[in-house]
Amino acid sequence: MSGLIATIERRPQAAFAVFLALHFLVWTALPALLYPNLPLDLIEALTYGREWQLGYDKLPPLPWWLVELVHQVVGVDTAYYALAQIAVVGGLRGGVVDRASARRPRWRAGRRSSFSTACTTSTSPPPSSITT
Repeated sequence: MSGLIATIERRPQAAFAVFLALHFLVWTALPALLYPNLPLDLIEALTYGREWQLGYDKLPPLPWWLVELVHQVVGVDTAYYALAQIAVVGGLRGGVVDRASARRPRWRAGRRSSFSTACTTSTSPPPSSITT
């Protein structure tokens, strides 16, 4: 066990990459193997996605569009779970990299390090960086 901890301390980026890959594989394979049917939220996404509207009554259109795109390109149920894990792994990676990197500024105009951050936060600068 101490050898594993020493390896993680020596190469934390590689250890985190292994964690992300394992997370992706487990959470893509388990639902595909254990669920006999798709979850209701995913069925809802497939229903809304085929419309290609600019807005829906529940969420912005991007999640529905991505599910529909995966449905048209791949068409296999496991791909829907993989799509969800791509978003999760991207958010985990972006969040950890943002917090671990002291050299990179926390805000850059029009650029964020993680896709999930860009989709869920505003792009306006923090109040302390605004000059009058």
